[in-house]
Amino acid sequence: MKNIVLNKKFITIITLGIIWTLGLFLFKATLADEDDNLGGHAWSSNIGWISFNCINEDSCETSNYGVGVDLATGAFSGHAWSSNIGWISFNRADTGNPPSNDPGSGSGPIAVLNTSTNVVDGWARALANGGGWDGWIRFDHGQSDPVTRNTGVSPNEFIGYAWGSDVVGWTSLNCSNESSCGTSDYQVYFATTQPTVDNLTASFNVDSGPACVSRMRFQWQFSGASSQSAYHLQVANDAGFTDLQFDSGKTMSAAQERFVNISTTPVNELEFNSSYYWRIEVFDDDDTGSGWVEYDSNPFSTSLHPYPTPAFTWSPQEPSEEENVDFTDQTTWDAGVGTKSWDWSFVPDATPATSTAQNPTVVFSNIGEKTVTLTVADSALATDPDSGTGECTVVDTVDVNLPLPEFREVPPVTFLNKIWTAFLSLFDIVRLSSHFALAVISNK
Repeated sequence: MKNIVLNKKFITIITLGIIWTLGLFLFKATLADEDDNLGGHAWSSNIGWISFNCINEDSCETSNYGVGVDLATGAFSGHAWSSNIGWISFNRADTGNPPSNDPGSGSGPIAVLNTSTNVVDGWARALANGGGWDGWIRFDHGQSDPVTRNTGVSPNEFIGYAWGSDVVGWTSLNCSNESSCGTSDYQVYFATTQPTVDNLTASFNVDSGPACVSRMRFQWQFSGASSQSAYHLQVANDAGFTDLQFDSGKTMSAAQERFVNISTTPVNELEFNSSYYWRIEVFDDDDTGSGWVEYDSNPFSTSLHPYPTPAFTWSPQEPSEEENVDFTDQTTWDAGVGTKSWDWSFVPDATPATSTAQNPTVVFSNIGEKTVTLTVADSALATDPDSGTGECTVVDTVDVNLPLPEFREVPPVTFLNKIWTAFLSLFDIVRLSSHFALAVISNK
């Protein structure tokens, strides 16, 4: 019975080979695609080698074919080649809908690389199917060991087996599956070296005062043959990233960090006291993407509520040295504030030099510009692990002047009396002088 089964397989393969020969020239002119980024061979003990790119046989000038994976969506496309069964297509237009577990649900790709789990879900189909064989080859095959991208090597390789019924049987995509790499070294791999991204972090950050805007700082590390040319960062409300809260879009930048504000009215920003998931895809100078990579510690949490916004005024506005200066706190606090605190610093030569009062009074002993610093703190933020220190600082300058000169007010009547008295005194002197002169003349 076993020989009969094998003979049936052999007859089927010969029949498919004849069908393939008739269709060869119909396909060869349409199989080229610059996005065919997979290379290498898979191996079937039933049908032998399956080539995923014409570069494997240096046949691209006469038979240009290949299989590609869109690194943004994970969608497979293109054609592989078997010298025994002909073209194996990943295009729905060639294959029709898979018999079950269709990743595209009737449209789009029939095989998809999950860029989060690196598992291949879906199908390919031998186009020369017939003789009772439908041609379908399943990559996840409903088992616990589906075909998976191995990101631990560069370039990334696929490991695991696909299943193609009695004709193809089990197809190995990597010699490591059978520990045969020492004698038969083969893999299906990404022909172009993908950049990688790792060391993802998400940390709370407050920009410099006095606004103290709350924000999240997302950081990552790019690795690749060239430099990072762009990134695409997403923050979502759900682990499946179907409900996006923030989307940077493809941003042309070599920066490996991004700040996203936390707001009470978030529009493409984050919301306070919320949990989110984030992921990143990076692109190299050749615009090759890494695929999506998620933060290991998802979900992360945002700060409880906004930071206080410190502000203050003083009176008099232009004080003199040795004059009392009254400072008045004008800080804006969130409704969810805990215990409030104030920390004042007056530099230099102020008495007192520091204060924890809300509205202190100080005296500056010398003229010149004085630096006044107010740090306010919200204990609710300070005690929350996702909200930082809860402190915000504002700095301003007070110009202290010389004291005004002292003067005494003289009533107008008194002033006139003094002038009149002086006039009368002068008149008396003149009159006496006249009498003295007449007396001298008389004596002569």
